[in-house]
Amino acid sequence: MKGRLRREDRLFFTEQMALLLAAGVSIIPALELLINSAKKRSLRDFLIILKEGVKAGSSISSVLIRCKSSFSTLYTALVEVGEVSGKLPEMFSYLGAIERDRLSALKSIRKALMYPMIVIVVAIGVLLFILIAVVPTFEMLYQSSGVELPIITQRVLAFSRFLLSERGGWALMYLVLFIVLMRIVLRRSDHLRNQIDRKILKVPMVGELLLTSFNAGFSQVVGVMLASGIPLVKAIQLYEMGVVNTHIKRQLVSLRAALERGDSFYSVAKTQNIFSDVALTLISVGEVSGKLVAVLNRSGSYHADIVTQKVDAFIALIDPLSLLFIGGIVGVILVALYLPMFSMGMAI
Repeated sequence: MKGRLRREDRLFFTEQMALLLAAGVSIIPALELLINSAKKRSLRDFLIILKEGVKAGSSISSVLIRCKSSFSTLYTALVEVGEVSGKLPEMFSYLGAIERDRLSALKSIRKALMYPMIVIVVAIGVLLFILIAVVPTFEMLYQSSGVELPIITQRVLAFSRFLLSERGGWALMYLVLFIVLMRIVLRRSDHLRNQIDRKILKVPMVGELLLTSFNAGFSQVVGVMLASGIPLVKAIQLYEMGVVNTHIKRQLVSLRAALERGDSFYSVAKTQNIFSDVALTLISVGEVSGKLVAVLNRSGSYHADIVTQKVDAFIALIDPLSLLFIGGIVGVILVALYLPMFSMGMAI
């Protein structure tokens, strides 16, 4: 399939399939109804490909696998679980809830970050204008006056000259080249990427948010798969496919290997550093009581609420910090430019 479905289109497909299949409509008629109601060409083309694949005898999940740019491995794995267990309408309904929550969270984050991003972009533009167009004027003024410049002023003038020089252009080119090379290295070096992902999890606020989000997603998705009849080891293996952080993925691989050896879920999970205390407590209770699915659902709901709270707190902190950071830089430059004028005034 050429192109990529937007999140809104993927949500529309998922929710509509859940409604139609739950209402008793078979797959091909359901896809035909969606094709007729689809307004976007990319969505219509995808639905046509899916319908033709199903008519040819393929499963929905096998067709979705060929649309890797639009559907994650975990998404297709959950659809396959629904097909195998005979609970495809329920699985589409669950996926629709996940997609809607993610889309809503993404829109909220984008909306909250819009103002700080605009402030930062405008501020960077103003700073570059000051350094490239204004600072050289002050430099000529101070050179003609012969006044001794403070250290901070000398540093600002030197940085301005660097930006306007050929070395500044080369430095910018090297920076871009370095970023491109780092992306290539990270893609090819699993060890380096694992080390970086591990460090990210230790960053204040960011690491806590990522781990809480993992606990929420793991509990919810694995709980659904267990309720569908998938064994715990297989459920963890399927969930690994959707994990981006390589350190967390390696921990899950280790967890799965231990479970295959016969160790208990709780005894292995508590030796790792990716599960919260609440999740570990609930896992222990679930294993003892034989109600692991119920406690995983409760753990997922609890951590999802915590993620919402942490995201709101993170967003609320970004706005004032961005203004403080940019205001501090602008203030330093202005002080550096006008400080020598006081010396000139005193000399007069």
